[in-house]
Amino acid sequence: MNNEALPEQYAPVVTIDQLKLEKTFLIGGFHFENNLTIQKNSGEDQIHLAPLFTLHSLFYQHKFFSNKMLTDIGVNAAYNSEYYADNFMPSTGLFYRQDEMKTEGYLRFDLFLRIKIKSARIFLKMENINDNMQKSAYYLTPHYPQPGKVFRFGLVWRFFDQ
Repeated sequence: MNNEALPEQYAPVVTIDQLKLEKTFLIGGFHFENNLTIQKNSGEDQIHLAPLFTLHSLFYQHKFFSNKMLTDIGVNAAYNSEYYADNFMPSTGLFYRQDEMKTEGYLRFDLFLRIKIKSARIFLKMENINDNMQKSAYYLTPHYPQPGKVFRFGLVWRFFDQ
């Protein structure tokens, strides 16, 4: 979809170069998972990509109650660098290219607790705990601010044991 939200065929071949580094460090029950992605493409005037995305998780994992309940408690940190993100057209439900507004780089922190008991999983998560500490809002899509602090919880219970 071009800048006017109309379909457009792009003739040249677009090459996307991506360098992705992943490494997990384990020290006792502590896990430090790291993911760094750097990307660039040959058709930057047609396809916009964030040049840098990084996600890190630091959590403590332990089995309680005679190794029956696996528990993780920790924090996630994610950063997206600024770039021209695609705009959204609600009437069509499609994203389209725009070159006027850059989404600013934003660092997010989430706290989480995950519990697994046999085939049941429970999670509690406080997302974006650093809301209003850096900026009033952050955008992954222009003109659509992302939610501030959000508490999420869930339960997945599979009725078979695998």
